[in-house]
Amino acid sequence: MQFAIPHAPRRVRLAQVPGAVARLVRGALLGLGVMALLGLGAAWVGRFFVEEQRFAARAEEVEARVARSHA
Repeated sequence: MQFAIPHAPRRVRLAQVPGAVARLVRGALLGLGVMALLGLGAAWVGRFFVEEQRFAARAEEVEARVARSHA
């Protein structure tokens, strides 16, 4: 079902709608903040895995025997 507006309202600029620009700016800033947090989290996780990889690459194999085992 589609409704028809008999007399369509006139076009208005975004600046004429009360609070529209403020909401738009707030939404953009919030989006940038979320993207920054996700980027920082991804960078931290990436550094963690790179450090683990470096540690494993430096590891040396040691020959040994198991003396005792506890369950």
